[in-house]
Amino acid sequence: QLRGDRGLGGHAMTRRGGRLLAGAAGLALLVSVFGGVPVATGTEAADDALALADSFAACTQQQGAADVILLLDQSLSLKDSDPKLVRRAASRDLVQQLEGYATAAHVDLNIQVAGFDGVYHEGPWHPLDAGTLGQVLGEVDEATDNEGLGPATDYWMALDGARAQFAQTAGSGSPCRMLVWFSDGQYDVDENGSFGRTLPYAPDVTLNDDTKDEVIQAGKDSICSAKQGPMNPMRVTGVYVATVGLNTLNPDLDFLKQATDGSNNCGRTPLPDHAAYLEAEEAGALTLAIAGL
Repeated sequence: QLRGDRGLGGHAMTRRGGRLLAGAAGLALLVSVFGGVPVATGTEAADDALALADSFAACTQQQGAADVILLLDQSLSLKDSDPKLVRRAASRDLVQQLEGYATAAHVDLNIQVAGFDGVYHEGPWHPLDAGTLGQVLGEVDEATDNEGLGPATDYWMALDGARAQFAQTAGSGSPCRMLVWFSDGQYDVDENGSFGRTLPYAPDVTLNDDTKDEVIQAGKDSICSAKQGPMNPMRVTGVYVATVGLNTLNPDLDFLKQATDGSNNCGRTPLPDHAAYLEAEEAGALTLAIAGL
């Protein structure tokens, strides 16, 4: 331990293999996201976030490369829960933190800005540096536009889309991969486009008013499967998953937490320091805390 060297929140930085971890920079890039959550340092949630950030920083220091997917909820409920586009400000801050970290730590960091409603909206991969920063920020702005939002919040489709992107190694192919996921919504399926057909996680059930709850439960069961579903392969391959639940009044955020950290027997247990979930009592708290960094 380096005496007198402290990262964010008073956490000491360490040396492993004679190399200084990017503790402060690594913590900054996650605290920039989780900073909006009104939890005190030392709580279980805050410690999970700090441990994940430190582990991710250590991985990138060793590998010299990383892939990050920024996955943004694009469901209609955001018009009410985030009318001031706080998720946009938080996401822009994260991208800027990532670019600064990658430059300072000499890490080749690739990023994809993606969205989801009833489906996964894939974005292009970019090497994140000073030259591409403006383009990536523009994609964040487009992905967080409150016009044209979709009618569903399909967690399975969102997570399976991210899983497929990481499996394709469309970025650097580095084992240091992180999914940062913002959502405020209740798991829901498309009440228009999906009705009358089947979804991948319930192939034997035609979606209609009578079967909607059954289909949603099938999606949750698949996410929490220890043998299949979109979360299991990401946990097996060591993908870091950092989730921000933006609306604590929504009871389905309990499931969002379980999908993130494997609690309540939701699938295979994530690798140590590879999952963090926090809730914001209100989306506006994100901006306040980010400004305080």
